[in-house]
Amino acid sequence: MPKSAPAALVDVITREAMAAGTRVGISPRAARDMAGSILEGVGRELGGANCYIPRKPIDREARAAEIRSLFDGGNYEALAKRFDMSAGHIRRIVKDSDVARTKRTGLYL
Repeated sequence: MPKSAPAALVDVITREAMAAGTRVGISPRAARDMAGSILEGVGRELGGANCYIPRKPIDREARAAEIRSLFDGGNYEALAKRFDMSAGHIRRIVKDSDVARTKRTGLYL
């Protein structure tokens, strides 16, 4: 059975703290203590909240620019599928851009 997200998070933070500790030369006990402190801090800051953690870092500005360049005035669903986002999010990205106004209205200024 897969671990719950909180249990997996504890494992990841502990494993990464241990690896970081090894790299900088601190004892395993100190690394475990560091992991505990990190988990307490995460709990204080985010306890009870839903939090999305992307698998890899995202350059949001570059992604938004690419979405705007591919936008043709009505291809919200296709872009949503391509970028693994909701159509509503795509709409928010292109909503106030000049390219959206131009392509929706056909007025090229």
